[in-house]
Amino acid sequence: MSKNYNEVTSQIAAYQTKDHTLSFYAELEPASAAKFAELIGGKIKMYIYDFSKGKGDNAVSGYYNLELKDIYYLYQCAKFFNMPPYRLSKIHGAYPIQEGQDKGLAKAFHLTIQRNSVDNNGQPKRSPWNITISNGVAVPKKGRTEGTYYEQSGTFQERSCVYFNMSDVDFLECMTNIYNYINNYRFIVAQKLIPEGLRAIDENNKRNSYQQEQPNGSQGQQMQPAETAYSNQKSSNTMSQSNVNGAQLHLTKLLIQSDFQALGGSQAVAQCIANGKTFTIFFDMVTDELIEAQKRQTPVTVYLYMDMQNNFRCCGTAA
Repeated sequence: MSKNYNEVTSQIAAYQTKDHTLSFYAELEPASAAKFAELIGGKIKMYIYDFSKGKGDNAVSGYYNLELKDIYYLYQCAKFFNMPPYRLSKIHGAYPIQEGQDKGLAKAFHLTIQRNSVDNNGQPKRSPWNITISNGVAVPKKGRTEGTYYEQSGTFQERSCVYFNMSDVDFLECMTNIYNYINNYRFIVAQKLIPEGLRAIDENNKRNSYQQEQPNGSQGQQMQPAETAYSNQKSSNTMSQSNVNGAQLHLTKLLIQSDFQALGGSQAVAQCIANGKTFTIFFDMVTDELIEAQKRQTPVTVYLYMDMQNNFRCCGTAA
């Protein structure tokens, strides 16, 4: 059963016998914005304390950082009460020890989890699951992938070794609690990360579409921030010397396909065709020239720019 701590910790599960303690701590984090679809990363840290020879300095401890994929595998094995010996090892090859008797070596970690249903006498075990952690040092070697290391064979020197035995019920409960915590953490992270990630992809696609697919669009000069000026003449709405929040203007020929939908004030939105593709265009001002072009279904040349929300906007017609 879990130990009763008053302080808040990331402990997910804990089990204790008369002289051993096993505990698991979550060290999870959301994925980066660039890899939002992965949702989460991190590890589950497993500790075993052996105080059979006393507590404090007399106690022996060991730990191992489990990858999330390790938890998924162990959870499935726990459900079927069966698993071949599962052996893992890691080495902190990028951080060799700088001084002392272990100088030049690196911290190394070994883990073995196995289930033996009967003892040496063929009798059923009450606690068939065995977890053994060995911590020590070894010679690190660079792996084939940059930034990875492996332990040189035969160089491991054990500094501590601890174990914990568990029943089928306890091991299944333990793995289930950890598995559920990871899934709940993933669900919470997804509520924020997925909408933000999809929005970023959509904005990027819009930006690329605007830059690559804009028809008959001549690259306009880069404008400086200032108010946009318009001509209110009935015959045309000529773009005067103006600026649109630093956005680049593009001279584009449009066919205004749908009716204008009023948005308030003089602004409106309509579906327009350009180079055979349909775009949603927001109009800063709907002039008589634009209305006439929509009614007659004749092309009109306008100035387009992209606003802060990555919407295509029309700020006036060409002279």
